Amino acid sequence: METTGRLKLIRLKLGYSAAEFAEKLGYTNKVSYQNIENGADRLSKGLLKKLQKSVYVNTDYLLTGKGEMFLKDKPFIEKEGKNIDQLIEMNLKLVDQVGGFMEMQKEMIKMQTINAESIRNLTSGEMTFCKNEEAQTKNVQGGAS
Repeated sequence: METTGRLKLIRLKLGYSAAEFAEKLGYTNKVSYQNIENGADRLSKGLLKKLQKSVYVNTDYLLTGKGEMFLKDKPFIEKEGKNIDQLIEMNLKLVDQVGGFMEMQKEMIKMQTINAESIRNLTSGEMTFCKNEEAQTKNVQGGAS
């Protein structure tokens, strides 16, 4: 596979159309990018740097076909309408939600503790009541005999 084929494969793997990928890479004219992908124009060092920095493309893979498509030590984000800022925002919201969930969980534990204590008190009270009733019954029976 030629370099242009690998470039297209990278774009497709990330889920971009040619126009979207051109915009992501800073091209104001999508035809300029499409000319590179179609082989009419050559890859520039500038484009290689942009590919490496913006979507973490392994330039060895792009130029030679050897190695992994993306750099392992850098995260790459497949296109889902998400960018790093959106992911950070989502993570912050998740932290808030988890915090709220933890507060709810603490309240539930408090309620369960109160319920458990109430059940223990009620149970021990019933047992006392039963013991008192038995004693009263015995006293009544003993007094009657």
